[in-house]
Amino acid sequence: MVRKGGKFLHSKKTSDKASFSRTSSYVTRGQAIRRLQLSLPQFRKLCILKGVYPREPTKKVKGKDKTYYYTKDILFLANDPILKTFREKKTWRKRVTKAKGRHAPREVVQRIEAQMPVYKLDHIIRERYPTFVDALRELDDALSMIHLFAQMPTVSMVDATRIANCKRLCLELQSYVMHARALRKVFVSIKGTYYQASIQGERVTWIVPFQYTHRMPKEVDVRVMLSFLEFYESLMGFVNYKLFSSQNLHYPPKLDLGKEADGESLFAVILEPTASEAAAGGAAAVEDGEDEEGFEEEATVFKDVGAFQDAEKKANSLFEGMAFFLSREVPRHSLEFVIRSLGGQVSWDGPSAPYGKEDPRITHVVVDRPAAGLAAVGLDKAGKGKKTAALVQPQWVFDSVNAGLLLPVEEYGPDAKLPPHLSPFVDNEKEGYMPERAEEIAAMIAASKPAPEGAEEEESSDEEMADADDSDDDEEEAESGPVDDETRYAQELALERQMAAAKSAELLAGLPQEPTPAERKERQKTRREKKEKAQKQMAAIMIPNKKKRQLYKQIEYSKTAKAEKNQKLLEKREAAASPVKAIAKKTRS
Repeated sequence: MVRKGGKFLHSKKTSDKASFSRTSSYVTRGQAIRRLQLSLPQFRKLCILKGVYPREPTKKVKGKDKTYYYTKDILFLANDPILKTFREKKTWRKRVTKAKGRHAPREVVQRIEAQMPVYKLDHIIRERYPTFVDALRELDDALSMIHLFAQMPTVSMVDATRIANCKRLCLELQSYVMHARALRKVFVSIKGTYYQASIQGERVTWIVPFQYTHRMPKEVDVRVMLSFLEFYESLMGFVNYKLFSSQNLHYPPKLDLGKEADGESLFAVILEPTASEAAAGGAAAVEDGEDEEGFEEEATVFKDVGAFQDAEKKANSLFEGMAFFLSREVPRHSLEFVIRSLGGQVSWDGPSAPYGKEDPRITHVVVDRPAAGLAAVGLDKAGKGKKTAALVQPQWVFDSVNAGLLLPVEEYGPDAKLPPHLSPFVDNEKEGYMPERAEEIAAMIAASKPAPEGAEEEESSDEEMADADDSDDDEEEAESGPVDDETRYAQELALERQMAAAKSAELLAGLPQEPTPAERKERQKTRREKKEKAQKQMAAIMIPNKKKRQLYKQIEYSKTAKAEKNQKLLEKREAAASPVKAIAKKTRS
């Protein structure tokens, strides 16, 4: 209690304690740096490696322009062994500067530089990912970052050793995906090529940039990206080792130096089984005859599981038994990765190619040039002796993978107008709009699936009824007498005219017309009634919180915008399908 002007006022001690309890959970970035005795780049790097990120407190006591962290996160960073290495590295840097400033002999400076402290990230990876599934779920960003730096040029901050390491990690993962037949989706966009693989039940998606000369933008902080890359390199090393071990393959895989010198990438990787796998293969061959009865019982119990695995295996072996020849103008690395991931064979025109372009095994030739220019490079004779060899464009490979079946090659010929390349990552049902090409592919997939037994019986009964009806018609025609050819021709011509007149009338009736003033007033009235109804609904909801009410408005607006967008797409589709409407629209404009 405090007395002031003859009145007793309550002290603010309790409120101060309450505010202290709220603010003690957060510290600013400056306080954290002083607590850890690090520089700003070191603190930022440590936070990236440990997975510590800024937070937004409900009340920013130190100011709204400050960056806040959890106090428990900073205490967690203070106990990490890397902190000791950072301090040792600071001392080592002072020693190097001091030796150079005193003009010490070159051997002394080199000996001090060789003593640079190093650290490992093994314990951090085990902390952040207790199980292997946790690491697979966080693999999307790691793969995208490593594939990006694998195609970066050598600059001052990115040395050639790190770029070579990124290329090696990419080749190892792609070799595993090809060996395990794990590729599921492919999409070529303006940013690059998106891939999605199913790795031990987890969907992993990454993007690979196109192969051309990249430049490091000046506005990008490369130091932050290199900190992430350092962590991702260690993570990918652990993941690749685990994946290769699951397939009983030796890790790290060997590289064929001759093929690597010729510019080959995936063909230069040599996958060797481990010694335990070779021994297990011989033992399994001996025990096959002893356990046939037990396997038959298990096959009976797990019949449904086996059917699912067969369907999955069929999707993974889409290009099984096919041999492709790639022309020099197509993206060879991407097509090689996709085709070999689904069981196909690939070759090209080069010294290390598995087979030549006139090999009779070739079933498909992938080109991206007009048909008139194929004879100049001898691709018109590719697959000599194989009548089924087809000329297709690269999009046929990607669309077939996404559809899960071999699409008609006629639509993807050298001079053909290609159909739309749809993204397999879009849920058409959720978006509320199904493109025409998606409907065509869905119909092909439905037609490729075998019909159930009950449906076949129904079809057979329908065919019998149709045959009976045809026989009845023939009997009636025989009873009524023969019909002249001229009479039959006249009847067919009259029927065609009636159908054409009805179709044109229907098209003209569907054309948009200028609304009358009465119709315009009626539309305005309807629009006003809808608006009033929406306001009443909003008042009926009675959301007391302003932030939640604003969020509800944004959700409703996004739904309305999506519905309007889908309606416009449908209108464009109908206008493109109807030539009469398109001509009328052009004349009005």
